[in-house]
Amino acid sequence: MTNHQASDLHVITDNLLIIRRLFGPTMSPERMANGLIHDLLLVDSLPIQVRRVDAWWVVSSGKDWLVQSDGSVSLENFRRVVRFPTAGLEACHLEILLTAFADAVVTRGASDELTWISGDQQRYTLPVQVVEIMRDTTGRVVAFLSTSEPSTDK
Repeated sequence: MTNHQASDLHVITDNLLIIRRLFGPTMSPERMANGLIHDLLLVDSLPIQVRRVDAWWVVSSGKDWLVQSDGSVSLENFRRVVRFPTAGLEACHLEILLTAFADAVVTRGASDELTWISGDQQRYTLPVQVVEIMRDTTGRVVAFLSTSEPSTDK
């Protein structure tokens, strides 16, 4: 029997690394959009619209699903693994997939400014059509860029 020391344990605190290890090194934009749409359906965040502008995917809802009970907006779903028991016993909110796998992620609520979650604003430019969609949304909108080749991981 092998004896292990406390120093043998390695705690992983990088949420994005954990997600990439679980789901693979890449993920198709279709699968990312599908995961987000699934979550929005579960929290009754309707109506939902999905649009594609070049390599940008835009998912919008008439309801801001990131508003907390105290009225504040939390972007934690994009930054860490957040439990989502409504989706299943060991489920998490899937916005983290966008941060882990998309080249850029941007969001905006009806009364919020445009917020870049990930990606280099100097490198990636939002198309005018995406900016207009984000400006005209009454709830929450998330746009993400995926320049990777289409895959069969749907």
